[in-house]
Amino acid sequence: MSGGARSEVPKQDKPSPHGSLIKLDAMLGAIVAFRMIIERIDPKFKLSQNRSAEDEHRVIGELRVEGFSDAEARAHWMASHAGER
Repeated sequence: MSGGARSEVPKQDKPSPHGSLIKLDAMLGAIVAFRMIIERIDPKFKLSQNRSAEDEHRVIGELRVEGFSDAEARAHWMASHAGER
């Protein structure tokens, strides 16, 4: 957090996910800023490799027809690593 003044947030009623109205300005005092030093990251990488070969090929086929470049790239990667379990 910087030492500068807080920007003004308009005071207004906002609907909550539960349907009741809550005051946004009443919640501002509960917002807490913090910093954290990350010492370790344990990534998990799962793309249907725990499924049957039939399911894996079905997922690859569905990704290929998505029409998005990232889906096509994911399908290509999965196809090149298919069966590596």
